[in-house]
Amino acid sequence: MPSSNEATRSAVDPHAGKKAASLSSVEECAGSRITQAIVRDILDYDPETGDLIWRVRDGKYFASARYHDLWNKRYPGTRALRSKDKFKGYRYGTIFSQTYLAHRIIWLWMTGDWPTQVDHKNHVRADNRWSNLRSVTNKENSRNQKMKSNNTSGVTGVCWCKNTQAWQARIKVDYKFISLGFYANIDDAANVRRAAELRYGFYKNHGKAA
Repeated sequence: MPSSNEATRSAVDPHAGKKAASLSSVEECAGSRITQAIVRDILDYDPETGDLIWRVRDGKYFASARYHDLWNKRYPGTRALRSKDKFKGYRYGTIFSQTYLAHRIIWLWMTGDWPTQVDHKNHVRADNRWSNLRSVTNKENSRNQKMKSNNTSGVTGVCWCKNTQAWQARIKVDYKFISLGFYANIDDAANVRRAAELRYGFYKNHGKAA
């Protein structure tokens, strides 16, 4: 016998019997079932806050008038796709029992296109304001990473070398580390590292804390 939550879900979602995709598979299947016309019909988006809001939904999306009435009594005006992945930090949710990342739906809503990847410029993955999102390639995305949790110098790409008793600067480009030299002063090492980031096309926020 289904639980009360399952019964409610079935009542408001005619596709509830289908298993939603896991978050790990969202990137592969996200573009297969939904269009800009649909997301604009069922969702509003506030570029200033990054919030997606459910709209009143037309009867064409429901198996019966009863499902239509139940859904529209409960959801319009509430935030959509607001669950937060506790490991990766992204907002996500389901549309017609298909799991989607909120930032990808937002990109579709705004542009009509499915991006290869969407980068959160400030490294805060739940911050879906339009000004914080950009479409990137895998390489571009790798060049805007937040500071690693194990960083001890306070500067990405700079560490203290016990053997030389100096600050070492280096940068990883196309999966290979490039040494940028050893410096007595950490500021000198940091300046060399930042210059290398510019030279190799890293985003301005790369290496900063989220």
